Amino acid sequence: IEQRLALVQKARAKAEMQGARLVVATALTYEYRLLLALERFDDALATAQRAKEIFQASGDRDGIVLSLDGEAQVYLQRKDRAAVARALEQAMALTRDLDSVRSLAGFHNHLGEAYFTAGQLAAARKELEAAVALVAKHHPSHGELGQTLGMMALLAAYRGDLDEAERDLARATEQFRE
Repeated sequence: IEQRLALVQKARAKAEMQGARLVVATALTYEYRLLLALERFDDALATAQRAKEIFQASGDRDGIVLSLDGEAQVYLQRKDRAAVARALEQAMALTRDLDSVRSLAGFHNHLGEAYFTAGQLAAARKELEAAVALVAKHHPSHGELGQTLGMMALLAAYRGDLDEAERDLARATEQFRE
């Protein structure tokens, strides 16, 4: 992970030298993910916030949502549910009038996965259901919808609800066939 982080930082530095601010912001979104994986939460939060500032200056609402997703992942690791809720509320407000809610669906999906990993199964299910509802309603990408449904099936199986797991898995499989 350290090597990938160094490569992303090098690419970001080149983009900064060329004044390519949106490329910088995009690189920062990759950087905060790697920092999260390294459990460098303070650095990840600062990086996500820097990306958000750049996206805000350019008016890129999808980019802002991606950055809020990164902030929420840090808050979740810190067990600051109020901050997670604020970040989600901001993301939802930004996407209310966007044609694409893909970023918001990804936000819910990432929260669901993080809650699952933390053992917070009810919260995980709630976030994954929100992701499914958004993707299904707004021009579903079968792969995205299928992946989220597959995660829901895994969650149900983990909870011991094999009937629900089977239903979710059947829905996921159906998405990949279409």
